[in-house]
Amino acid sequence: MTDGDAAGAPSQVTPIEAAYQQLAKFGPVTDGRTISLSGVARALGMSRSNLYRRWSTSADLAADIAVHRATPADGWHAQVCADDGATLEDALRRALASPASAEGVLTRASIAMSPSSTAHAPLAAWERAHLANLVERLKREWGAAVDGPWTDAAIATAALIEGMHLMWAQVAEEPGQLMPAGLAEETTQTVLRIIEFLLHEAEGVDSPVGADDPEANPDSTTDRALPARVAEALTDGTLDLTDEGGRRLIDMGILARSRGVSERSLYARWPTAADLNADLYRESVQRVRDAYGRILIEVFQSNASGEFPNVMPFVARMNAWFMDPERFPEGGVHLGLTDVLSSSDVLDRVREPVATGLQFADVQTAAVLQAMGYRLRPDVRMSTYTQFIMGMGMGNHRLAALHPQVLRRRLSYLGEEYIASGVGTTAMTRTCTEPLDASSEALEAEVPPIPPALQPLPSAE
Repeated sequence: MTDGDAAGAPSQVTPIEAAYQQLAKFGPVTDGRTISLSGVARALGMSRSNLYRRWSTSADLAADIAVHRATPADGWHAQVCADDGATLEDALRRALASPASAEGVLTRASIAMSPSSTAHAPLAAWERAHLANLVERLKREWGAAVDGPWTDAAIATAALIEGMHLMWAQVAEEPGQLMPAGLAEETTQTVLRIIEFLLHEAEGVDSPVGADDPEANPDSTTDRALPARVAEALTDGTLDLTDEGGRRLIDMGILARSRGVSERSLYARWPTAADLNADLYRESVQRVRDAYGRILIEVFQSNASGEFPNVMPFVARMNAWFMDPERFPEGGVHLGLTDVLSSSDVLDRVREPVATGLQFADVQTAAVLQAMGYRLRPDVRMSTYTQFIMGMGMGNHRLAALHPQVLRRRLSYLGEEYIASGVGTTAMTRTCTEPLDASSEALEAEVPPIPPALQPLPSAE
């Protein structure tokens, strides 16, 4: 019998593995158990009947509060898109230096990975509007006469900024800590390079997000706005719904029944929600790390027949595979966990394994670059570049989860058609690197075999 099981049939699956499998199958618990209509009524000095007229269940109230938290009026979107005469570069710097820049990022990830939530559609509508505003902002900078994939450039911008906020949230000293100035500047410069690359090196028909989705409703946020009294109480702290790790991400009853053990034994293993959530997060970090290495090997092996004549289309395939939820389901599961990083108890327990995983990824990334005949630009650090890869992946997965039609978008690059978000990540790769031999035709170099540094990997078998 596995460690910690007090009863039931023997199992080769450890309790945390079983918990992760349940999370991957059902998604995180988001049923509003930590929010009570009666508790909210008491905090606001209102009658419960007033609240029940608007929300029939605490889950409905929880969904509307989640939308409120996920759609701040002063987050990075608003600051970048402000029409105040600032250049995009200065607007990006201003946004990333603002304490409000990352507001809503964790909640957006949580909602995106819960498609059955009633918060999903209003958040999607809110973000579609912001992406449209970002397109107009890019056109003001580059000139609307430029014929390019504006919306895909906006998606790539959002993916990197959201992703870097998510990356920093995993290693920050405390929840909500501002991204370091150096990392923010590197992010700013990389966003600008990505946009320039996509507008001049990629080809595709521009169309707004949701243009091909008959279910996309631009007005679906209208009736979900919180009443002013509730919103003000959340802002000033009168209504304190801070989740100090108090929401377990899985249903302990379902886990107990699936393992044939008592719930008591599970609560003995994980006395608090933070205990369980931190263990789930660490398990997820390891699985993402293993999957990253596995996909790298699969991409190199896929070219054994010499299908690609040069390096960059090969990189585009690699990035497209990382965007594929069937090839990389671990990425989606991990995103669904990120909301627990708002708990300092959880963050303190996961910071070190995340940092260790990033150091391991640095080695893998360096091996891939060297094998392809590329190196980083002098102004790009290896640790930052690895975070760009991981962060843009997280951002792209998050955007695709909220807007599934993103996975149907295509761009042409070097004469081949790829998933558009994969080309966006390739733009990041190409603009952060340069050929090892500047005098050689590096773009025409043959794709190398699997780098020795990628073999063996922990879960390569």
